[in-house]
Amino acid sequence: MKKYLNFFISIGFLFLTISFQAHSQDIKTIDWPLLGATEYIANESTNHMPVPIFPQKVKELNHQTIKIKGYMFPTDPKATKHKKFLLSAYPPDCPYCVPGDSTAMIEIIAKQPYPIDFEAVNILGRMELLEKNE
Repeated sequence: MKKYLNFFISIGFLFLTISFQAHSQDIKTIDWPLLGATEYIANESTNHMPVPIFPQKVKELNHQTIKIKGYMFPTDPKATKHKKFLLSAYPPDCPYCVPGDSTAMIEIIAKQPYPIDFEAVNILGRMELLEKNE
């Protein structure tokens, strides 16, 4: 079942926000391998904190409305509705295991709580890239 959820989204340092006035021709559908091409460096110049190196194709999506399909992974096991959860490229298979690495997950911060859905969902939002963890 297709679902469209409106959210604030982030993947590590990747941040996506909502755009309610997006026209269908302005929406870019992206896939996980594109986001997965992001690399991280951590050295003395970054105080050993991971800093993303975004591919040019990801940089071109900055401030664009995007759509991505993934699986909800709740961060609060007690809640029945969630304003904050992870969106993963892979379905969750264990309540204590995070599926994939950091480039295969996006943090979602919703404007309103949504019930957990273990089917794939489509997320629509406006992408904003963050160069450092804030």
